Amino acid sequence: MAYPHHYRSTDYNYNNASDKHKNIKRIALLTSAIVLVLTLALAPAAVATVASIPPLSSDGTPAASSDTYTLLRNNITVVEEGFYNWYSWQLDNGTELLVTVAVLGGGPVDIMLMDTEDWPGFQSVMAGGNGTFTYYIAGSRLDTFAHIYNFTAPVSDTFYLVVNNAGQIEGGAEPSGDASVYISVVAKTTGP
Repeated sequence: MAYPHHYRSTDYNYNNASDKHKNIKRIALLTSAIVLVLTLALAPAAVATVASIPPLSSDGTPAASSDTYTLLRNNITVVEEGFYNWYSWQLDNGTELLVTVAVLGGGPVDIMLMDTEDWPGFQSVMAGGNGTFTYYIAGSRLDTFAHIYNFTAPVSDTFYLVVNNAGQIEGGAEPSGDASVYISVVAKTTGP
């Protein structure tokens, strides 16, 4: 059962593309994802380095910085065909997420970010029941091989990152086997 949602994907339309163009796009996206993953393999060290270097004040001396970076997730996982994986975090208002999701093998997936209000509706829809849900467009992309974004929590709440390989989302990806997915999530908080 497809769910009518508020976001209509304007990404590349695979249904109207020739097989040659599909393969070229997939190769380009896979190559980009591999380069991205290799680059981000050093992300924990880079995050620690960035967090430990204070900004400079106007006179060139180190300024006080209250930014804190916390690595919430940095791994490769398999999202089996017909299923979805989800990850949740309690975030305070104003916390910024720095997110990278890249499919390393398999077909495209749906990446969605939602809050506590919409989570039960999503679960109901995915179980074949009735339900409605929305998701944050800035933190979501349907039928894709990769999505890199920053998202600032508008309220204090639990937020859910979903990597869907089950279909059932209007305009979303159709499962084509298991998907190997790289996920990196860093939370940036700014203190008083």
